[in-house]
Amino acid sequence: MSQTAITLAFEQHLAELQLGGQPVVPDEFVLAYIPGLDLLAPIDRAAGLPPAGQIVHRQPVDQRGKVNANGVAYSIIMDTQVGDFTFNAMYLVHKASGMVAMVVHKADEDKFKNLTNRPGNSLVKSMLMEYQGAAEATNTQVDAGTWQIDFTARLLGLDEDIRLQALDHYGDAAFIDGGFAVSPGQGVNEFLVAPGLGYIAGLRTLLASQQSVVVSQRPATLYADVYHAGTLLSDWHTQVEIRASSTPLTDYTDGAGYPHYVVPLASLAANGAVTDLRGRGGLWWHEHRPLAHTKEQVGLDKLENWSWSHSYTDATGGATKYASGKAVADAYNALNSSKLNASSYTAADVLAKVKSVDGTGSGLDADLLDGQHGSYYRAWGNLTGVPATASRWPDFAEVTGKPATYPPSNHTHDDRYYTKAHRG
Repeated sequence: MSQTAITLAFEQHLAELQLGGQPVVPDEFVLAYIPGLDLLAPIDRAAGLPPAGQIVHRQPVDQRGKVNANGVAYSIIMDTQVGDFTFNAMYLVHKASGMVAMVVHKADEDKFKNLTNRPGNSLVKSMLMEYQGAAEATNTQVDAGTWQIDFTARLLGLDEDIRLQALDHYGDAAFIDGGFAVSPGQGVNEFLVAPGLGYIAGLRTLLASQQSVVVSQRPATLYADVYHAGTLLSDWHTQVEIRASSTPLTDYTDGAGYPHYVVPLASLAANGAVTDLRGRGGLWWHEHRPLAHTKEQVGLDKLENWSWSHSYTDATGGATKYASGKAVADAYNALNSSKLNASSYTAADVLAKVKSVDGTGSGLDADLLDGQHGSYYRAWGNLTGVPATASRWPDFAEVTGKPATYPPSNHTHDDRYYTKAHRG
């Protein structure tokens, strides 16, 4: 219950305004706690502000807006940095003159600020003054509906926007490691749901401890049923419930208006066998892809094996030609095989190699004989197959079978080869 009154002082001001006086626009809220306040007793319209010891908060008007031609709303917003105090009376004041324009008596209300171990609360307080020509008298042009928003709808809209962003990023369901994994319990009808973390329909969902579920009617499916809930003056948290059903479950809205999102965790066969149905979604991929080492981890085990071959004539004109790693290796081996190795070989071996190569002789070491330059064979010690008694190249005189004399041959000389002779 509350009571509201415009003071006699402000009524007097309105009368003066009719005679051409200057308008006085209230610009401050004063909150007070009056011990023993009787909400049934009429407000003393002649009274001013309460004693200073009863005043708990003063704050300038944050906004004023026109409700209609004869009504103006004045509002303040007290965020979580304001507090702690309790109030049961509000005063709308013209600060410069100290004139109280309006008084509200109400039930006790607490205002808390944020502390390390306790969240604060935010409050919006408005006072509506109605009198003839109120909007014009206070020069209020802005419609109150343009700024006096429904903060409840605004905050719920922010929560939904965050949920949708997570849904886009993680998919319908994404669980971290073994979180929410289902396994058989001790009894024949007992199943255990592992604690852990997951994102379900974009809601970050934590199962703080292992859950035991008894499912006697099988086959069935275990589901995680999650929703986001709280109050205007409390934290909001994601709530989770493990449910079993023999028929498919879908998303729904409960009687309190909270949307519920339902995802399967595991199917339970009649014999108790468990099949994991948890979605890996985007989160699993983001968590594991940088560490992937096997084809299963990166999803390559899902790709079919296939091959295709074609002849060279299948290639179209102008097509870019690529060489596979095997083709490069084959070409390299073929090139190296065209050279003779260091082992002994015959002239037929050399001839076969020469005939098998279509290219320059450099590929065959054609300037070498058995890998050696010609100067190597001019050294007597490097020759093989010579008589055992031979130890050097023979001198010219030791060569047999050569002509005894070398008769001159007919030839001419150019006169450039003659020199002058001096006779004495």
